Amino acid sequence: MILVVEDEASQRELLAGLLEGAGLSVQEASCAEEARRRLVEGSISLVLLDLGLPDIDGFQFLSELRARSEAPIVIVTAKRDRAAQQRGIELGASDYITKPFVPSVALARLTNVLRGRREQGERSAKLRFGPYRLDPRERRLCREGELVQLSACEYALLEALALARGGVLSKSQLFERLDRQNASDERAVPVLIHRLRQKLERAPAAPAYIKTAYGVGYYLEGVTS
Repeated sequence: MILVVEDEASQRELLAGLLEGAGLSVQEASCAEEARRRLVEGSISLVLLDLGLPDIDGFQFLSELRARSEAPIVIVTAKRDRAAQQRGIELGASDYITKPFVPSVALARLTNVLRGRREQGERSAKLRFGPYRLDPRERRLCREGELVQLSACEYALLEALALARGGVLSKSQLFERLDRQNASDERAVPVLIHRLRQKLERAPAAPAYIKTAYGVGYYLEGVTS
């Protein structure tokens, strides 16, 4: 749910139409007081905030929003000076879009903010498969409470596979997650996968957690939150 806080009806309708056309749900508010009610009424994933509100200073309201909600805030305003942009970012805005804007560019930037929010949420959740527990925030893997020693590249591949939750990742997609100082080309991926399998499947009868989708890539089986 996206909350559009904009006092000019034409601009509010433009933003709402842009977001709804992209398949997103929208709530609208023409002033700070109405925005406060919207925040109480439902879960908001993103706030678009105009700084020229009729009932409160925009920067003051930005500070208030940042204090009461963890949702990312994108400023959409006619204020084009660098001082205003800097202040907005310092007060907690995720992005700053100036009017007039190109709709397709604005939508791409808003989508990036939402994607970053989603990935942040995914990375904060601990993931399980078999007896293993992966903690993306701490960047560590444990087996029944015991830390499993992984190299930085091994961990990067395992985290990518875990976050895909059973989705297949190609060698090129996995290679993109690696530190290029330690892996010069995609040929490093099968080697790292082999090392991971050796560490995860220590017992002779241990299941194969990392599966091969032949001709496509690899996936991690049985991942849960």
